[in-house]
Amino acid sequence: AVVCFHKYPDEYVPSTFSKLIISSLDGASRSYDISGPISRQIDSLMEKIESSLDFWNDPVDGLPRRSKFDFNNEDKKVLREIISNAYVHRDYKKPSNIQVTIFNDTIEVKSPGTFLEGYSWDFYLEMEEMTSNRKNELIARYLDSLGNYEGRGLGFKAIREYISHYGRDSIEFQQIG
Repeated sequence: AVVCFHKYPDEYVPSTFSKLIISSLDGASRSYDISGPISRQIDSLMEKIESSLDFWNDPVDGLPRRSKFDFNNEDKKVLREIISNAYVHRDYKKPSNIQVTIFNDTIEVKSPGTFLEGYSWDFYLEMEEMTSNRKNELIARYLDSLGNYEGRGLGFKAIREYISHYGRDSIEFQQIG
């Protein structure tokens, strides 16, 4: 309940804040710590990501910037789902936070934890009938009630649809640990 409702959940559950890192084309980067209830963190991450990508796509001195991103509604939907899944499926006992990094041509989402034993990224991409195996059922229900989460088993459906439209290499997954 603390991570869903408390104004400063990291005072009670360590590492429940998020980190957004925006790497610029000149090699410099900006970093933001985002705290608060999970729903506010997801909203803040999405707002900052969108404004950062809008900034990158604005011309400088009349010349277009070099950026791969054309952040359309499908991109927003799947990124929001990936970020929401990072909160729903993370291991809150690990002393690490969710981190989103924007590079010139990639957005990377890191979350402490792994898939439940016996499940993998490929398993979910290839399964015919979607099911959900949530690590944090109450957090999932909370986000679902707010409309911040696709719901049971629907996150991977959105990811699979995105991959079928944009190609298997449009989303890369790596499990560490």
